[in-house]
Amino acid sequence: MGQVGPQIRCTSRRSWTRAQVQCADPRRRVASVASFPQQGHAPWISTTENKRHEIAFIFDVSESINSIQFKYAIAFAKNLVKRLSNYDRGTINYGLMVFASDFEVRIPLQNNEQNSTAVLLRLDKCQADFENGVLATTIGNNTATKKALEEVHRQLILGFHIDDEKERHVFLFTDGKTNFGGNPYETRTTMLNQFGDILKIYVIAACSPCNIVYPGTSYAETEMRLLASDRDKFIKIENYYLLNAYLDKVANFTTGTRSNMPD
Repeated sequence: MGQVGPQIRCTSRRSWTRAQVQCADPRRRVASVASFPQQGHAPWISTTENKRHEIAFIFDVSESINSIQFKYAIAFAKNLVKRLSNYDRGTINYGLMVFASDFEVRIPLQNNEQNSTAVLLRLDKCQADFENGVLATTIGNNTATKKALEEVHRQLILGFHIDDEKERHVFLFTDGKTNFGGNPYETRTTMLNQFGDILKIYVIAACSPCNIVYPGTSYAETEMRLLASDRDKFIKIENYYLLNAYLDKVANFTTGTRSNMPD
């Protein structure tokens, strides 16, 4: 992303003091990542206040991800989209990316023509391409989490120019085995410091237990916990049939019905 320059201030009229974008409104900004509230639960994606949202799905498709893990990850994203489609019509922009050694953007966050049906179809296509080995051919087998986060960061800044009131939610589906392209924690910290409490980063892991990749250590799970914007936004999917319970941690709903089983 290049060198971070001097911090840009937002005026009381919500305009920028200089042309380039470096931060969200400082009235929303936190002093440090450590100052995020450590709550047990909060309605992170709320449908009760007519809020607008950007939701980015980022899927690790490196060689360490197996078909069961990817199935769980796609199912989580699909069920979240289906739930939200009943409530926040026209108020959500979705982004979709897969990454390994490189990344591939399947839906840019600024694609204003998208709808929930189109997003679900793209998620299905991601799963088909993963199972058919297409992604390994096009974007490699390593895990360059930093590169993927940098691209999402770039898109979030573009979106902020369009609508600075939106809540931003980044869902990173990974097994926490970054081995290529630098330390993703640095990019994660820059994103949080710039956007403050209008950005939340969720790390979703489908594994039981997550540290089984490195017997005798907790390296993989430690990385994932550090990448989440705070500790309650790290979620382990250890049971496919509890997907709705996991989703209940993420979004707050006030009307309508939900099925008890994942699709």
